[in-house]
Amino acid sequence: MSVPAPVPVPAAAQSSAAAQRPGAAEPAPPRPAREGPAAAVMLVVGFVLLSLNTRVAFGQLGPLAPVAGFGTGTLTLLGLLPPLCMGLFAPLAATARRRLGEERGLFWASALLLAGAVVRILGLPGLFIGTVLVSIATAVVNVLIPVFVRSRFEPRRVGVMMGVYALSMGVGSALVAALMVPVWEASGHSWRTAIGLAAVPAALAALGIAPQLRHAGRGAGRGAELGAARTGVPSGANSTVTS
Repeated sequence: MSVPAPVPVPAAAQSSAAAQRPGAAEPAPPRPAREGPAAAVMLVVGFVLLSLNTRVAFGQLGPLAPVAGFGTGTLTLLGLLPPLCMGLFAPLAATARRRLGEERGLFWASALLLAGAVVRILGLPGLFIGTVLVSIATAVVNVLIPVFVRSRFEPRRVGVMMGVYALSMGVGSALVAALMVPVWEASGHSWRTAIGLAAVPAALAALGIAPQLRHAGRGAGRGAELGAARTGVPSGANSTVTS
């Protein structure tokens, strides 16, 4: 009596069964694709420019307050708006990441930073509205930057790049704050011109991060592939279209 030959099991089914076994190791998260030298330089430059701009607007009023004639109530409210708005709008970053991805989310946040920096020039009402816009954009950047770093840099460089982010925030804020009074004096005691200086690093940040838009959507694809590897279900099997 002959013994029937074993039926071959597809590799996908084997990996699915292995993933479902208790104690089975989860697949390692996908590593970021290696960039060419030029692309890697653009990535780092864009990241640094965005990081330099993140706290610029919040460091301007302190040096200007003694010379620009802002009232106590104005300074108090302008000091309360950033932490309040950043706390309220931080959850917006999750929506931005889900709908846009890290690259698009950071680009549009940098564009909102630029818009806020420009609006702040338009008199006292503009200073309040622009501060709100800048604070919302900063809340989104604060949440998306760690995700962006983990998805675009190799694991051994994540700590270094987060250190660069923290250092750049302080350097950008300090440099612009140091220029406030000299610009105010050179412009004939115009606080609007001094405040408008923040638009320069904001524009550079938007231009610097724009080349990364070509990577937009890859993070979602990596997440789908990782989910398919864990469940054994092809990434397109249960896909839905969201508007």
